[in-house]
Amino acid sequence: MSEQVLRTRVRNRAVAREARQVKFLVAQMVTDRYEPQRIVIQNLSAFGLSCRAIYPPEVGEVVTFTLGPFGETEGSVRWVKGRNFGVRLRKEIDTISIALSRTGFRAQDYNLPPDEKFENLMVFEYFRDGRFDKL
Repeated sequence: MSEQVLRTRVRNRAVAREARQVKFLVAQMVTDRYEPQRIVIQNLSAFGLSCRAIYPPEVGEVVTFTLGPFGETEGSVRWVKGRNFGVRLRKEIDTISIALSRTGFRAQDYNLPPDEKFENLMVFEYFRDGRFDKL
């Protein structure tokens, strides 16, 4: 095998990852490039978030999230694919408390003007994930 193939295989080997909570939470995100906006958190771990936004940040950009009653946390964007992006957080978050939280993660919990694009995104995410059966 060539050296390049070995390096690729080592880089792509399976590594232990933090446990993730699959959720559908709304948070507020602030970046240097955009006004504060609501985002959807698709899953979270102690040091990471997988999110979706109307105006996603760029790789390497530092972002700040308001996580409802759990306050703010900061991290850097590791990857972007369309409107989806992943963030590595600088400090550990309490994923169990956040996952069990019943308040603080709705669009109306953030004092931002209504955004029709975000509301359409929310409806799409809700029905795509099959959550309409719980109505």
